[in-house]
Amino acid sequence: MWINSTMQATKSIIITLIIIGIAFLAKIFAGILINTFVKRFQDNNPDSVSSIEKRAQTLGSLFNNIVNVLIVGTAAIMIMSEWGINIAPIITGAGIIGLAVGFGSQALVKDIVTGFFVLFENQYNVGDKVKIAGIEGTVIEMNLRTTVIKGENDRIIIIPNSQVTTIEKI
Repeated sequence: MWINSTMQATKSIIITLIIIGIAFLAKIFAGILINTFVKRFQDNNPDSVSSIEKRAQTLGSLFNNIVNVLIVGTAAIMIMSEWGINIAPIITGAGIIGLAVGFGSQALVKDIVTGFFVLFENQYNVGDKVKIAGIEGTVIEMNLRTTVIKGENDRIIIIPNSQVTTIEKI
C-alpha cells in the first residue's frame, strides 16, 4: 500500500515537472514568435519610430500578456488535475464568479471594450504624444483596460479606457 502511494506521488511529481517544463518552453517559444512578429515591422531607423512600429509593439505586448495568462492557467489546471483535485467545480465556480463580476463591474467591461476598439482602430500607440481625458503626455503603455501616460514632470498617469472619449494627437 505504502509503495503504491509513493509510486503515485513520484509519478505525479514527474508529470508536474513535465507540465511546468512544457509551459516554460511554450512561454519562451511564444515570446520568440511575438518578438519576431514585432521585429518584422521595424525599419531599423533609431532616430524615429513609425506608427506601424508603435502598433506592432503595442499588439506584441498585448498578445504576450494574453498568451502568458493562457499558458499559466492551463498549466495550473493540468497540475491540479494531476494531483487529484477535481477541477470541474473550480471551472464552474470561476464561470459563475466571472458572470457575477461581469454584471457587477460594468465600468470594467466598458474599459475593456473601449480598449479593444482603441487597439483595433489604431487610434493611438505606445510612444504617441496625446491629450486624453484632459491629460497631455506620451503613451508609455496600453492595455485593454487602461492607458498609461507619462505627463509633465515625468508624472505617470493611468487612465481607464472608459474615460477615453476624445483623443488629440499632439
